[in-house]
Amino acid sequence: MINYSLYPTLLDTFYWYKIKGNIDELLNKINRVKTPMAEAALKGVAFETAVNDALDGVKTIEHYFDQDLINKVASKLQNHTKKQEFIQRVISTGIGNVKLYGFVDYTYPDKYIDLKTTGKYSDGKFKNNNQHGCYSLISPHINEFHYLVT
Repeated sequence: MINYSLYPTLLDTFYWYKIKGNIDELLNKINRVKTPMAEAALKGVAFETAVNDALDGVKTIEHYFDQDLINKVASKLQNHTKKQEFIQRVISTGIGNVKLYGFVDYTYPDKYIDLKTTGKYSDGKFKNNNQHGCYSLISPHINEFHYLVT
């Protein structure tokens, strides 16, 4: 029996709730209320689609990104074994069985890579994200988790 189902974005929202106290955002995340994606998030999805198209050898429909940049990022991901892989694991804890799950952008035999786009990057920007912690619990055989930030 699974007592709780958690995914990294939900845990991140809880983290920010503890800091900022925005209960509505947390409840919406728990209840999976659909909210419009921010422009930056839409741009990130479009960039990842363009990179995936380049990896698959698909001619990308018009996009907003420099093709050389897309090709450069795609070249760093050439040897992936899977894209957008759904992973999950049930972990027995003192409060019950917890199912951790999520989607990995790029899977390799010994590591996961998450593609991030940002307009402003500083070292450690994603250090508080729960992805790398959750994914290492889900897949203990994976030794590394990296962000590929553009």
